[in-house]
Amino acid sequence: MHETDLKQNETGLQDSINRVLVVEDSATERFRIAALLAKLGYEVIQTENGQEAMEWLKGNRAAIVLSDWSMPVMTGLELCRWVKQEAFGDPYFILVTGRDTTSDLVAGMEAGADDFIAKPFNREELRVRLIAGQRMMKRMMKMRQSLERQNLELQQYIEREARAAEQTKQDLAMASEMLVDLLPGDVTLTPSMNITGVFKPAAAIGGDFYNFFKLDEQHIGFYLLDVAGHGIPSALLSFTLARTILPTPRNESILFDQAGVRSPSSVVSELNKRFVSHISSGQYFTIIYGVIDVASGNGKICQAAHPHPFMISTDGTTDTLGDGGLPVGILPDADYEDTLFHLPEGGRLVVFSDGITECENPENKPFGTERFMNIMAARRLEPLQQATDLAFQEVLEWQANGEQNDDMTFIALERT
Repeated sequence: MHETDLKQNETGLQDSINRVLVVEDSATERFRIAALLAKLGYEVIQTENGQEAMEWLKGNRAAIVLSDWSMPVMTGLELCRWVKQEAFGDPYFILVTGRDTTSDLVAGMEAGADDFIAKPFNREELRVRLIAGQRMMKRMMKMRQSLERQNLELQQYIEREARAAEQTKQDLAMASEMLVDLLPGDVTLTPSMNITGVFKPAAAIGGDFYNFFKLDEQHIGFYLLDVAGHGIPSALLSFTLARTILPTPRNESILFDQAGVRSPSSVVSELNKRFVSHISSGQYFTIIYGVIDVASGNGKICQAAHPHPFMISTDGTTDTLGDGGLPVGILPDADYEDTLFHLPEGGRLVVFSDGITECENPENKPFGTERFMNIMAARRLEPLQQATDLAFQEVLEWQANGEQNDDMTFIALERT
């Protein structure tokens, strides 16, 4: 029901509150009753049997039906039963009868009659019966109008929520596309270093993002971040960070200072200073930011509460890196430190988000860090792109058809 329909319905109820449908097969008695009602100020509709009254009620409303019991074609009792079953406006039904046995009264009540008036009746007796009926109908009308308005408000609320949910769904899809468009493509930053990444956003998009880039002829920078929460706010912060952590233009980039390439801990500290203001909204993020010297394989990472990255040596052994650290955006005076590492030729470095290791199978068992490390180590001799694609396929197979509750992201670097 819409607002217009509700107003029309309320108008119809108000218009009918003073209307009485008289059902009487005797023309003389019908005219007498109609005259009494008219003098009492009621609008009178006259019908001569139950069938005629039934047809009228199918397209009209009356607050009160005053019907004789015994009539040809359709009796008053049959009409009463039909009216109450079909609920055509649910009028107050008064049966006019000369019957006074208990069984007759029980039959009338079971048919749904609201009141009885015995023949012959006078004007005053009819008046008080009608006042009682009209009082009851006004009370019912108010209750019905209140219920219909509540139903309308509920319907409008549900429709608003459905529209908002659909808009949110579209916004999330757009936010996901925007983030994917910002991801680095298949580029060769340097002949001595292969880098690739995997990203699969959740349905309720989270805040994962990664990038890798050439800082200068000697250094490559890389990071993977995870904004807390899901939805539009997380996606917007990820988008902002993606536009912030860039090497160009160099004179505006937070990745450089006057001495040249900044250390990872210095970059993360600067990010914390800039984004700690988001603490009021409860937003924060974790990150691994690293810089590696492509010639020597020496590098540094700063870990800000992100899962520990790990290195894979040519013999398949694995080592985790980092010292934990605090999330970015929680404490304005948080300290961040660098962790040194050396990536030998043929070695690989893997950075991942918790969406990979916390991915659950149908039995609610997480994929786990150890499983992920073992899979990546077992595929160390495969080409990097192939190894990452197949490893990610194993994550998806573990998940089976379960719901993806978080973004799944990881990057892998290989020194050739």
